[in-house]
Amino acid sequence: MRPYVAFFDDSGSPDPSDRTEFFTFGMVVIPFELIQKISDSWWDIIRSHMGIPRNGLPPILNLEAKSADLYNLYDKLRNNANLRIEEQRLVDDYWLDENKVSSFIRSIWDYLSTMDNDVTYLGAAVNKHEFWKKFKPDEYDYYNFLVQNNASKRDKKSIRMRLQEALVSKAFEYLLQRTQYLMEDNEGECIVIGDETCHSNNFYSSQAFLQAGFGNYTNAENIINNVVFGSSLHNPGLQISDWIAYAIRNWATDKNSHIISRFNEIKHNFRNGKNNPFGRGIVLIPSKSNFPQ
Repeated sequence: MRPYVAFFDDSGSPDPSDRTEFFTFGMVVIPFELIQKISDSWWDIIRSHMGIPRNGLPPILNLEAKSADLYNLYDKLRNNANLRIEEQRLVDDYWLDENKVSSFIRSIWDYLSTMDNDVTYLGAAVNKHEFWKKFKPDEYDYYNFLVQNNASKRDKKSIRMRLQEALVSKAFEYLLQRTQYLMEDNEGECIVIGDETCHSNNFYSSQAFLQAGFGNYTNAENIINNVVFGSSLHNPGLQISDWIAYAIRNWATDKNSHIISRFNEIKHNFRNGKNNPFGRGIVLIPSKSNFPQ
């Protein structure tokens, strides 16, 4: 079997107290023999836009091309808004301005849209409120009752955590299903690596649920490891998956035409992307009707 590595990250917040409407996972599945090539290309993009010499060591320099952070920085520079301390330090250290950040963002999207054909993107998108209304209606009603009656954060904490855990676990279960189906398509097997997160126990539980045979469609037998976690700061695969998750969430939100157009340019790299990536490449939870048509 051909070996692959599947990197994943999330975008948005699964917390019911957070105002974001959608929570998403993005995954990039890379044949093992292409990982070094893709890593070199990613670091070259960072070097070319941040002024790092070609023989530099980017992991040591604490640079990370995070989608939301770069877009937030661009918006602040464009509008002359106040920068956070770490943003100001980044601007000062690398002589960044609005145009340079815009060029950096554009180069990343261009690279993602011309990725090797053997690399596949996967995703999961959750309409948070519709998910809880369908799968956790009693808990969600109780949480909203607490909010409407101005309950304290302490009183809401337990139910908030249960709603988060249910959402993250189900979304990751569906993402693993799509990963398994891709491995069956490609006669491959893979290991799965995620960004460091507070939700790791939910991921372990979701995978164990499938491996024990409780899933309806697969036991994910071609995923050969228990999911492991690393720092996206040092891992191009995780940084790429962050951009995939960000693209999916902005498509679902249907408000930022620029990012939606960029999402459309990378759709062909999703599983079944040349036809319709939704379903086989990007699972929509709880149903397609809760997303842009």
